[in-house]
Amino acid sequence: MIEVREALGSSVESLRSHGLRAVLSTLGIIFGAGAVIAMLSIGAGAERQALETIDAMGLRNVLVRDKVFDRDNDKQEIRRKSAGLAFRDAEAIKDAVPGVERVIAKIEVEPWKVLSAKGSAKPWVVGVSYDYPELVKLPVREGRFFERSDARPRWAVP
Repeated sequence: MIEVREALGSSVESLRSHGLRAVLSTLGIIFGAGAVIAMLSIGAGAERQALETIDAMGLRNVLVRDKVFDRDNDKQEIRRKSAGLAFRDAEAIKDAVPGVERVIAKIEVEPWKVLSAKGSAKPWVVGVSYDYPELVKLPVREGRFFERSDARPRWAVP
């Protein structure tokens, strides 16, 4: 059997006689391991960012939406039978379903048109309940969300 000293001596002699091959092999191992580590780090960062985005949207949210009708006749028939969803329905869900922590109402309204000195625009108006900013964590570019105290005095919105 070969002794350890003899094996090490033979290895060192082989590395010296093939120096360029040894350096290139070593560099290949170093860069290969570095590339694998970098790819794993990028993947972990992307996963973390995706989970944060999903969490901001509300991973454990249940959305109840109104049905979209194709014809105006269908809309008129439904309106005769039902007033639609109201905030009291959201409160009833909170009271009836165990484990519900928060109920937030949201209504989207599409006004006909907005005219100004700079031209016209087709706006999109969203009405939400007071807890909405806590749930979605949206940044406000300018101004602020309405608070519960804003509704009580029924102040005019400037």
